[in-house]
Amino acid sequence: MRDKIGEGKIYRIVPKGKKLTLPKIDYTTTEGQLAALKNPAVHVRAFAMQKLTEQGAAVLPELESMVKNEDNPFFRARAIWVLAAMGAQGIHSILPLMEDANEEIVLTTLRALATYAPDQLLDEALRMAKEGSPLIRRELALLLREEDWGETSEIYKELIKAYDGADPWYRNALGIGMKDNAETYFQENIAQLSAENWSPQVASLVWEWRPEVAVPALQARLENEDLALEERDLALETLAFIFEKEAAEAVKKTAEMEGILGEKAQWWLHFRKYNEWSSFLQDWDAPIVLPDAQPNLLALKAQLKDSLTNLEKKQLAFNRLAENPSGRLHLALMGAEGAFKNYNLDFSAVNKDEKRPSVLKLLRHYFGSEKAIDEEGVLSLRKDPVAGKVKAIQNCATCHKIAGSGNEIGPDLSQIGQKMDYLTLVNAIVQPDAAVGFGSEAYLIALKNGAVLLGLLQAAGPVVTVLDFQGQRHIIPAEEVVNRKQLPISLMPGPTEMDLKAQDIADIAAFLIQSHTSN
Repeated sequence: MRDKIGEGKIYRIVPKGKKLTLPKIDYTTTEGQLAALKNPAVHVRAFAMQKLTEQGAAVLPELESMVKNEDNPFFRARAIWVLAAMGAQGIHSILPLMEDANEEIVLTTLRALATYAPDQLLDEALRMAKEGSPLIRRELALLLREEDWGETSEIYKELIKAYDGADPWYRNALGIGMKDNAETYFQENIAQLSAENWSPQVASLVWEWRPEVAVPALQARLENEDLALEERDLALETLAFIFEKEAAEAVKKTAEMEGILGEKAQWWLHFRKYNEWSSFLQDWDAPIVLPDAQPNLLALKAQLKDSLTNLEKKQLAFNRLAENPSGRLHLALMGAEGAFKNYNLDFSAVNKDEKRPSVLKLLRHYFGSEKAIDEEGVLSLRKDPVAGKVKAIQNCATCHKIAGSGNEIGPDLSQIGQKMDYLTLVNAIVQPDAAVGFGSEAYLIALKNGAVLLGLLQAAGPVVTVLDFQGQRHIIPAEEVVNRKQLPISLMPGPTEMDLKAQDIADIAAFLIQSHTSN
């Protein structure tokens, strides 16, 4: 808010030089009521609906004409609601709109039937479930959730059959609509299937529903090494949201595995120990693997912060911290906290031996000058996407996925050409701090044992999860963290830290901007 005082002013904005007049609203005539029904003010059209409904069958022709002849779909929708409220005659007049070319009108008709004639909706629902678009099917899944399962089970089967396994809105609608009957559906239609043969649609819906009866099947999928990692990971995530002891035991078993699934299972156990699984995990102690302790660095840091330490000793402590890779992160954290504003120290030693691009960029931000590349100069160069492929794999795959290979510290670049044009991508490479994406903010996290981590904060709660700049994930009890500081810069190194020249940037951007980087 720019209004810091909180005056609550309301401004009326009108076209320049245009004189507006107040409309005259006449509720005493049918013509006036129909005009008021088109009014943008909610209270005006609501009162018009009330007056038209009171007239009943006498205004059916006018309302039917509005539904049929109006170009504005909002006016048509308002007339549908008035007709639906008029009883059998009005309901009969809106039924043909189930075939309307405008899906929004069909949607409005469904909602009106659900409100005023639910039995009529049930009569039409099975056909609509078979023939309707995803929009209509999603709406049916929501509208029928309060109806008797005996009457709606066949309709929901059709809706589920039409689910493509990918549409998140459709899946969520089925989750809401099937909330009270998912267990029954699972037992009747999925339980007899071999867990390893679940289709993506089934796996996605089980993820949405999280039925307790699915635990054995989910555990079987999780332990099946013939399934893709993504499929097993989905099974693990589903189990983590089933708040039953059997699910917790399955995840505990997975935590004993080596590799990424075991690591993720450990994280879920850490997290759930403090909420929904607390009663199931009372006897489970999380294995804690912390970064190497650095008590000597804490002593040097305390000396540097001590107001009674003279300048010579402060400089000595600074230089000794600068000699150590973790010590340089301590200095960066102090710089982020503004600890050196009043210190007349020589900072030149801090960058001298640093070879890690992300850390070098961070140190330059607080203790030196940040070097920039001429963006216009990059844009003026001829570009070679073939050479760019080699350079991208050498320089970018350390942190990004490209055509399925690489790491996941930064965003997947495989389809970046569908999100950015060449100019925008060059800007993102030359100035990585200009627009840091949500979830990609860099943090410095200091631990009680003297270690400091630089990376992405993936979870903060009873368990803190950090993906460091080298791609290692750390799962740390919150009580071991003494400080965490969000940084104003991106974790992504700049071109100078990566030793990239203008031509390298032009070539890399030319390669990445292609629709399919595998080409």
